[in-house]
Amino acid sequence: IPRPLWLALLLATAAALPTRAQSGPPPRQDTVKVDAKTDEVIKGALKYLASKQTATGAWGGTGEERNRQIAVTAYTLMAFQSAGQLPGEGEYGKNVTAGMQYLLDQIAPDGIYGSRHDGQYMYSHGIASIALAELYGQTKSPTMRPKSHLFFSLELSS
Repeated sequence: IPRPLWLALLLATAAALPTRAQSGPPPRQDTVKVDAKTDEVIKGALKYLASKQTATGAWGGTGEERNRQIAVTAYTLMAFQSAGQLPGEGEYGKNVTAGMQYLLDQIAPDGIYGSRHDGQYMYSHGIASIALAELYGQTKSPTMRPKSHLFFSLELSS
């Protein structure tokens, strides 16, 4: 991953800003405080990441990244989620929706992301599964459920 993309992913993910509240007991008070300067860096990193999204909804459209678009997209979605961006919500909700749909579209009928002929397909599979599980946990999106069942069933049977 090129240094600017890696740095933007790291900064955005490290932010760990709170996401929307879940039903149930009241959420704990967030003790993480982000000063104005750090907040501007996070916003800049998210803007940079959004600008690098491809028309397919994926990230990782150049060089070696192209061979790992599933993993790069999953990591990028986690960065957006850590900053409170969810599908259809927040300044980058459309980007998150497109990235989520890209990952869902990459799941084959057997539950594998991409091709089994790629020597590192389980790496991408694991990272994408984490990103989609986080999105499902935060949104309970009914459109995610059928595809999510495929990749979780594969993981449980492995």
